Amino acid sequence: MSYTYHKKCQQLNDSHEKMLEEVVENYTVFIKQTINNFFQYKNFFVNEQDIEDIYLAVLLSIYNYIKKKSPIFLSPNWIKQRTIWISMNEYKKLIQTRTYVVIDDTLLSLFIDTNDYTQDMLLNQDFEKCKSRLNDKEKIALSLENEHGMCRHDIANILQVSLEYVHKIMSRAKESLYKCLKCKGYSIK
Repeated sequence: MSYTYHKKCQQLNDSHEKMLEEVVENYTVFIKQTINNFFQYKNFFVNEQDIEDIYLAVLLSIYNYIKKKSPIFLSPNWIKQRTIWISMNEYKKLIQTRTYVVIDDTLLSLFIDTNDYTQDMLLNQDFEKCKSRLNDKEKIALSLENEHGMCRHDIANILQVSLEYVHKIMSRAKESLYKCLKCKGYSIK
């Protein structure tokens, strides 16, 4: 690999903490809403003074998971906005190294903003059922193929790895939620 490629990778690594902050910020609103929906679904009352502690515990567990585990979401637009431009060949190399899950903004919004999808994750519904929500995968793949020149096989792999990653994050969120409720003396089935 070229010196330029290594230098660009280093630039990405140097801004890793900033990326973490942005990802956690993106998750904050939707995690809070999902937890509130979860309590409504279970018809479960939580004291108002405990709510912020619960939010914080769940968000910290997600932050720590992302920080330790990486890969992290990285989109072409994220790179361009920060003047770290890379060619398509270098972009594909980043995918192949599996250092990051490289994901388009369209897919990021699909995973983060679709509340029904994440609600199912937190309520521990069948993972296969959640995966079936991605019926428009071909449509997304075609869009990415046209926009970024990526082959569909690569896109399918990115989708799958990204889906598994989000599932792990949501599983972590649920585990942390239950643990925090138990510590505060709540009993939830």
